[in-house]
Amino acid sequence: MKSPTILKLFVLLGFLVLPAIARALDSAEEQKIDALIHFVGSMREEKFIRNGKEYDTAKAVELIKYKYHKEKPSLKNATEFIEKCATKSGTTGLPYQIKFPDGNVKTSEEFLKEKLGEIERNGKNP
Repeated sequence: MKSPTILKLFVLLGFLVLPAIARALDSAEEQKIDALIHFVGSMREEKFIRNGKEYDTAKAVELIKYKYHKEKPSLKNATEFIEKCATKSGTTGLPYQIKFPDGNVKTSEEFLKEKLGEIERNGKNP
């Protein structure tokens, strides 16, 4: 009689574990994410704007890595990384922005998706 109970337990565990495994990032997507984070960290003259306040890009990397660590189990690809970890403040909902030395400003989502496109087209870091 214990066999059917154990079998049911394994089936239940399968339903819980397999979706998590299926959602895991593959190494190519992780490399794209790492390249994006590295690129943001290499920006020296640009400013990261969060909730209306300017920060250096080192602070941006710190925040993005924190959010990435929290969201990683649910991410499927680099686009989701951008949308869930590097787009807007979870507190206020305001979009993150990047201010360039010439004064132009772009949302981080627009900027990072452009960089992701470059990575995917070129097969290497932007």
